[in-house]
Amino acid sequence: MVANLLSLLHDHKDELLVFTSLAAVCVSLSATLIGPIIQMRVARLNTRTSVLISGRVKWIESVQSNIASLVALIERAEFLDKSMKEIRQKYPQFTDEQSE
Repeated sequence: MVANLLSLLHDHKDELLVFTSLAAVCVSLSATLIGPIIQMRVARLNTRTSVLISGRVKWIESVQSNIASLVALIERAEFLDKSMKEIRQKYPQFTDEQSE
């Protein structure tokens, strides 16, 4: 069986060489034609991704800044509330009703 296959390959070695060369040419031609198309598609996807990521980064920075401002305002309000309580304890004669 193997001997028959080897003799068949030996008898048609010229045709096999031509077929192999033709297959190699077809593969290289298809790679030459398809390669730039795929590169263009990847470049478009990279551009879209870069724009999307930069937008998200700006949004995240904005949210972080807003949260930091909110925390600072809350801390300031707590400080003022604590200060007002200390003032009221120290000077009980001054109340909100008297200031009106």
